[in-house]
Amino acid sequence: MARAADWHYIRAAQKRSLDLWKAKLAGIEQLEDKSDAVLQRSGKQLVGRTWNTWRAAFEDRCNMLVLAQRVDRRLLAELMQKWKNKL
Repeated sequence: MARAADWHYIRAAQKRSLDLWKAKLAGIEQLEDKSDAVLQRSGKQLVGRTWNTWRAAFEDRCNMLVLAQRVDRRLLAELMQKWKNKL
């Protein structure tokens, strides 16, 4: 009888150990899934921030080109006016 009780106790302990191990393994797998999700979100955020940065730089570049063209036209107009006044 004692042998059967010992065997039952050992089997129950093995089952508890296996269940705990499975739970820890499932937790680790969930952590991997969560880390993948975080990486995907941060990747999307990185793409969004990069896009916004590029767009702002492009707008700044366009504004600088427009300003440079205006300055060139103004200088050319002043030069032509001075040339016209000398004639």
